[in-house]
Amino acid sequence: SHNLIPVLIPRGIALVVFDFTGCGRSEGDYITLGWREQSDLENVITYVTNMLHFEKIVLWGRSMGAVAALLCGAKTLPWVRGIIMDSPFASMNEVVQNFTQQADIPCGCCLFPVGRTFVRRNVIKKTGLDIDSFNPIDVAGQSHLPVMIAHAKQDTTINCAQSKEIFDVYGSADKHLVILPGGHNDKRPLMFIDLVLTFIERICDDIIQSEMNMNMNLSQTQSQNQNQVNWNENKATWDELMGGIKKIMN
Repeated sequence: SHNLIPVLIPRGIALVVFDFTGCGRSEGDYITLGWREQSDLENVITYVTNMLHFEKIVLWGRSMGAVAALLCGAKTLPWVRGIIMDSPFASMNEVVQNFTQQADIPCGCCLFPVGRTFVRRNVIKKTGLDIDSFNPIDVAGQSHLPVMIAHAKQDTTINCAQSKEIFDVYGSADKHLVILPGGHNDKRPLMFIDLVLTFIERICDDIIQSEMNMNMNLSQTQSQNQNQVNWNENKATWDELMGGIKKIMN
């Protein structure tokens, strides 16, 4: 995230970065992939508005952070002007299925329901979250904030189709879907950062610009090899998140 500072600050955009409970340098043993993390985000929003007097906020999250942003955005919080979601998931069931595969829990046609039930019971016991009732797509239609949704085409952790599902039902007409090259934890091209900056400036400065076609495929190989922002530094990667879930299973 520190690589974004020289890009954002000269354009008058402040950057507030934090670790969710159970991630990075924050205390806590468990993560819930956005369910409880939305409260962390709400607390940060309250702090920066009350103590730092921010009046225009755009939520920008990736994976679990994207889901937390979606859940907060559905509540129409004061001062929040828009959302940027990178690699959100629509269905918790699909995330659990990916986890059971990575954790070597048998996922055959006969054994997967048993493994899934085991996961569900342990998650409820440790965190209070029922994975059967946690599907972020259910609140997507309740948010009317401008949104940009991005997803890597080769993401094998959260299928790109899940972002498309959220996009289709999202409650605002001001919505944009960007298909990126690479996988779940790969770097994002500078071209995408430029799109994000334009989006932020438009919704925060109330500038009416010609409608931009954000539904594009940024598949040029040169954007993968140069001028990229490294999101892996100082952020919880998917491996770290999976490690947090495995604590629940122990």
